[in-house]
Amino acid sequence: MAIDNPNIKDIEWVRQMFMLPKSAIDDIDNKRRTYSSANTKYTDTTLGGNFAINSPPQYTRHADLKQGTQYSVSKGMGRYYSEAMDDNGVNVHMRFGLAEYNSLTTFFTNFYDTEAASLARTGESTGALYKLGAFAGAVLTIPLVPFVLVGRAYRFFTGKPYSKYYYLKPAMPLYWGAVNTMVNSIAINMGLVAARDIDSYTVGDDEIPEAVLAGGITGGEIEAFSKILPDIFKSNGTIDIFAVANRADRISYRENMLQILELSSVSSTEELGTKADQILNVGSTAGGDRPNLKDYIGRYHATKLAQGADEDREKQDPIGTWESGFADFFNAELRDGSQWITLKVNADRTINESFSNSVTESDIAQKINGMSSSAKSTRFSVADGNIGDGVIAGAVEGIVGGVKDVISGVSSGIGLSGLAALGGSAFVDIPKHWDSSTANLPAASYTLELRAPYGNKMSIFTNIYVPLAMLLAGTLPISTGKQSFTSPFLLELFSKGRNQTRMGMIDSLSITRGTGNIGWSIDTLPLGIDVTFSVVDMSSVMHMPLNEGAGLFDDDSAYTDYLAVLGGLSLHDQVYPWEKFKRNLSGIFVEFDKYTSPAYHASNFAAALPGRILSAVAKTTTRA
Repeated sequence: MAIDNPNIKDIEWVRQMFMLPKSAIDDIDNKRRTYSSANTKYTDTTLGGNFAINSPPQYTRHADLKQGTQYSVSKGMGRYYSEAMDDNGVNVHMRFGLAEYNSLTTFFTNFYDTEAASLARTGESTGALYKLGAFAGAVLTIPLVPFVLVGRAYRFFTGKPYSKYYYLKPAMPLYWGAVNTMVNSIAINMGLVAARDIDSYTVGDDEIPEAVLAGGITGGEIEAFSKILPDIFKSNGTIDIFAVANRADRISYRENMLQILELSSVSSTEELGTKADQILNVGSTAGGDRPNLKDYIGRYHATKLAQGADEDREKQDPIGTWESGFADFFNAELRDGSQWITLKVNADRTINESFSNSVTESDIAQKINGMSSSAKSTRFSVADGNIGDGVIAGAVEGIVGGVKDVISGVSSGIGLSGLAALGGSAFVDIPKHWDSSTANLPAASYTLELRAPYGNKMSIFTNIYVPLAMLLAGTLPISTGKQSFTSPFLLELFSKGRNQTRMGMIDSLSITRGTGNIGWSIDTLPLGIDVTFSVVDMSSVMHMPLNEGAGLFDDDSAYTDYLAVLGGLSLHDQVYPWEKFKRNLSGIFVEFDKYTSPAYHASNFAAALPGRILSAVAKTTTRA
């Protein structure tokens, strides 16, 4: 046996005892053995390092090996954490804003369509005279068509609905400003912001006052936080929430740019494969050496996209000390880096929605039956006209009965016998009619379990108080003065495949502090907080169009949003107008295909009067 060979070490044959030897499979399958979604991720679980602000902390580096990427300043993500928690987490994206009203002229000229209403009420389109008038009006307004189309396109691509009474206008800078104020106020109260001189320490040639703050946080430790995440933590201990908001997007864009720069020198298919392999596999280059990231960083900062960054930070080691300049922040904002907040919430196993229609009795049925009931009671009270016994009473009763019979006969002859019902002879049966409709869409109610992995103040601050402040800022009424206030922010909400709303409001926020096995730290700060919040949708009715798809520049509605949820559309597909434009264009082609369908034309002809006449003498259906 090969094991008897003294030149083979135990480690060499043990490695192959439970799986195929490396020589038995090709390079691609060999890489799949240890491939993980973490190999291609640039995110981590530092503050702002993940799109979800409350990502659970990772396991230790020895329990779950982190898979770093070549071109990212990310701290990396463990394989198990990436596949079990990050990939399968339920994310909720929210964007806050204020109400923006359309003009009454714009609203009243666009919220109603006469032809669609006729089709919905009668099952038939408008008449020939209406179409003639509509055609004449269209001819007269031909010179205005380009302006109308341009205006409609402008509103579509700038997110300004034309058929809604009011809509949400994003105001994320205002929201982040409120979060920034709240977070730093908490940091000051916790003693995380440098305050008074007690001692001093030296950094380089500078002597900096040492501030031993409440809970044992020192100025040196605050300086250390600033060195670890210079974008986020300032040297005095304050935190820049605006930088937290778009940090994940900045990291993403930076990594993408460096990869593009690396691939830009590729001149052959073989070289492309080699470069791609190097990008996806850290340390897989020739000789096993890690690529020189400083060279890539230098090439990146030589581009126009990176102009405006400080020269000092270009000289820094990019791993762990990367810091953005204005150009990086601005580019991230152009990519909507801070336009959304993302929260990881507890997963819900089922999603429920219901739709209801209510009916009511017609007013005319109520009136007729009311009169008949009253007359019926009167007739009973007078014994149905039975005046009495005897010759005279019988003669009078006979005369009255004869007159009644004559009147009834005349009424029946001229088709008015139904008037007898008003005298209490019968009750009318008129079907009820539609009254209203409601849609109970999936309840937007979520629970977050915020936990601090450690008992120190910075762990509590970053893992609990920062995400809590982001929810509070979206829930509390907004001050209009020292002792006055107005409504809280409106919001958009998206949860892929679960629910969404274009305009809602957090109507409930419940906070339970001190949860977990050890609820409080020695500083009486909560080590665990459970937060439950719900979002009310401002629209309660969903209605569908008949025989028509979406136009190129149509507004979103509860109906289109629900279909998007069923289709599992992502936030990107739902928000950006170009993606919506492409879907609307596809819908127009689908509608055009309908008019080339023989089945469509046969269905419409059979439903018309000539078709119903032919159907009356045709063979009946064989359905049981």
